[in-house]
Amino acid sequence: MILAVDELEPGMVLDEAVRTHQDQLLLEAGRRVTERSIRLFKTWGIRRVAVRLPGEKAKVAVSQATPEDEEGIPWRLKDRCGGGWDDPVMRELLRAAARQLRLRRPASEG
Repeated sequence: MILAVDELEPGMVLDEAVRTHQDQLLLEAGRRVTERSIRLFKTWGIRRVAVRLPGEKAKVAVSQATPEDEEGIPWRLKDRCGGGWDDPVMRELLRAAARQLRLRRPASEG
């Protein structure tokens, strides 16, 4: 389930890793959310994260963990550009960033 950072509560379990727009890992998948991690997410401008509901199994495929739009641009990148993705130049920059993220992704993830 994807939640806004403001909706997070300590004790929730992350269903996917939380990374900055520069792909720096903030917290691994499977870790419990704390007050400190919520502050960290807000500091880094993270808007939404995936959490696991009680009894729900961990996600297996990266494609599920990083939802993309019809052009293959991860939503977390679109969140970062503040709504400028309608601009042709911004869309091209987002496509380039998405390609870079796919190149960085280990083969075992997708």
